[in-house]
Amino acid sequence: MKLVGLISDTHIPARARAVPKKIFEVFQGASLILHAGDLTQLSVVDELERLAPVVAVCGNMDGYEVREKLPIMNSVKVYKWKIGVIHNSGIFWGTKRMKTIAKRNNFDALIFGHTPSTKPQAGRGNHVRQPGKSNQSVASLPDKANRSPVESDRRKD
Repeated sequence: MKLVGLISDTHIPARARAVPKKIFEVFQGASLILHAGDLTQLSVVDELERLAPVVAVCGNMDGYEVREKLPIMNSVKVYKWKIGVIHNSGIFWGTKRMKTIAKRNNFDALIFGHTPSTKPQAGRGNHVRQPGKSNQSVASLPDKANRSPVESDRRKD
């Protein structure tokens, strides 16, 4: 089993001067970290990479420097799972839009940012999840920055 850290909407330095220390506690032991956009500074990737490799995407609040380096959508394979990462998946048009993105890109899971909801959604083999805004409330960080276990035998080709 691998632990994957899920985070989005860090908004450094607007909402915090640096990645909160609590994030480093939550992500201890993670094999990989997925950042679903709105970093606002590339230094966020550097900080998180002290713990584990990072797959990140740009968000609507990211400036030129971040947008030049990070794609709008990215993906990574963990065991047999193809996990997509996007910032604005169209959540305001409903979970059907997110599931369509996942299906069109053959993602088994889609991690997205932009909204505060952390409730996982599943359906027809595609799982969608939003880690929440990591700097909204340091007291509730375990709900805002998540670790998700990925097991090799949970998906069959």
